[in-house]
Amino acid sequence: MVKKRIQHKKKHSRYFVKYLLLLLIVGGGIYSFSNYIYSFFTFIHSSIPQTMGFSIDHINISGANKKTQRLIFENIGISKGECILKLSTQKIFSNISKINWVKSVVVQKILPNSINIKIKERTPIAIFQNGSGAILIDKSGNLIEKIKTRLPNIPIISGGNANFNVKYILDLISQYKDLRDNLDSLTYIRERRWNIILSGIKVLLPETEIEKALEILSTILKTGKINKNTVSKIDLRTPENVIFSKLKLTNRGSLIL
Repeated sequence: MVKKRIQHKKKHSRYFVKYLLLLLIVGGGIYSFSNYIYSFFTFIHSSIPQTMGFSIDHINISGANKKTQRLIFENIGISKGECILKLSTQKIFSNISKINWVKSVVVQKILPNSINIKIKERTPIAIFQNGSGAILIDKSGNLIEKIKTRLPNIPIISGGNANFNVKYILDLISQYKDLRDNLDSLTYIRERRWNIILSGIKVLLPETEIEKALEILSTILKTGKINKNTVSKIDLRTPENVIFSKLKLTNRGSLIL
């Protein structure tokens, strides 16, 4: 009786082992087949868009100068040949918005194969000199780019918070062509008033009545009798009482203030 029980157990053990092996073989086959199916559909998903013409062939940029265009291509984060359907316009927008020259940007997908990028650039209005060097700024006082050489027709400004306050004084000066064309630099004095340099002549402007002072200054310059060889400074802090500081000759013949 015991012998029959032992034989019966052995028989069941063999069936269990065979069943387990069968499960392993079938399971391995299903796993391999599922991997194959996954790889196949992944390949289809990644390759069909390109074969159907949805790869990026054109990246069109408008509203940007050559320098800004170069910065955009360096920071855009995409390249030709990528699938346009997988492209994130938000990511492109974010990458381009980090460029200081870019004020605003619009990114559009144009199916099947083009990306359109419309740029509005910041316009520099002055060169801000501070502890960090010479930096181009726009009308809002935003820092655009450090520079090493002066750009033509852009005045230099200095003084605490000068970058955030210069637009107002420049707008006033722009109303007078003779002042605008001869403006060299501006200094914000104690964040209250401005000194300006016009063709080498230092002009002290008042805290208030700035428009009146600039009108008087324009009238003075139009006479043609004032220049840097005869006058070093014009004090207009009290517009009703203009003070001229003239250049004087030393005994040696050199000019002093």
